[in-house]
Amino acid sequence: MDYSRTTLHRNGFNVGPAHLHEAVAGYLGYQSKVALNADYFSSDDPNIILSIKPNMEQMTNNISRQKESPLKQVAPSLMAGIIRTGLTPACACCGEKNPHMTPVADAEHASIDGYDPVEWVCPKCSTNEEYGHCHYCGDELRYRLSHLNENCECSIHAGESSMDPEEAEDWESYIENRMNNAD
Repeated sequence: MDYSRTTLHRNGFNVGPAHLHEAVAGYLGYQSKVALNADYFSSDDPNIILSIKPNMEQMTNNISRQKESPLKQVAPSLMAGIIRTGLTPACACCGEKNPHMTPVADAEHASIDGYDPVEWVCPKCSTNEEYGHCHYCGDELRYRLSHLNENCECSIHAGESSMDPEEAEDWESYIENRMNNAD
């Protein structure tokens, strides 16, 4: 909540905690902050952002019901971005909050079905020499470089870039065939 209030204040919107809680409740799909609290929602889980399905319509409805709220002047897409960034953990390297944070997986506990990030990094820090991505997992998930092998593969995909003898033989045969049939 501190991030959201500070960001809104920096943009000229002096928002009280009650109004902000109502907006966050709507973003999370609740009709009110009372309903949110009754569901025992806790933002203490650093990876909660991975399970949230934003509800822009409910957030807009919750804001429109507020009396004399500066949030009525904030574009819904901006408000949603501020809330999302506020619920995302800060960068493990520089401490900055950014709307484009990247999760960092723990290679020892990653699985084919999913992962629990051990930390989050901002775009600037995710490209430094401490982090990399597995060629098979994609760019949206980072690993510490120490958790990737020399072929930039995570523990799940280790060895996928190496050919077994049968694959190597097939490639040699294919290349030989192409060379013999080249014009």
